[in-house]
Amino acid sequence: LEWRGCRFHPQVQLTAPIGSVLSLITADEAVRIGATRVDGRSRQALWSVSLGAPGTAHEHLLERDGFLELRAERGGRAASAWVVVAPHPYFALTDERGRFSLEEVPPGTYTLVAWHEPVVVGFTRAGEPIAHTAPLVRRRVVVAARQTQRMIIRFPSAH
Repeated sequence: LEWRGCRFHPQVQLTAPIGSVLSLITADEAVRIGATRVDGRSRQALWSVSLGAPGTAHEHLLERDGFLELRAERGGRAASAWVVVAPHPYFALTDERGRFSLEEVPPGTYTLVAWHEPVVVGFTRAGEPIAHTAPLVRRRVVVAARQTQRMIIRFPSAH
């Protein structure tokens, strides 16, 4: 995950399996990055790290699954990115139209989990963003051998 131009690149990153290593690097300025585990409205601060001169890197072991928000504090401005740690190899990011596919899933019954990063729905009088809680949708899916399952997933409104 790279800090460049006052933003994280990429904004959302998916990783598996548990035990993967997250690499953080700053490309152009010193920055302090903090990680928080987010589970619905529950938030647990995990760790923070300072990255100094451009090119400074830090590696962090991802020891459990879940949703991590990484926040960078720089000059009074904050930016965030998300790291989703999957407990299995069946995950995907959507394309620009919101489509995705999961290949080679063995036959069986599963719970499909769809998640979307929080959406800014307004601003406080002080100019701070107000974000909607990250929506999470769960759907039961039965996978049959050599068959394709299609479904439409709708997230709840952000208002």
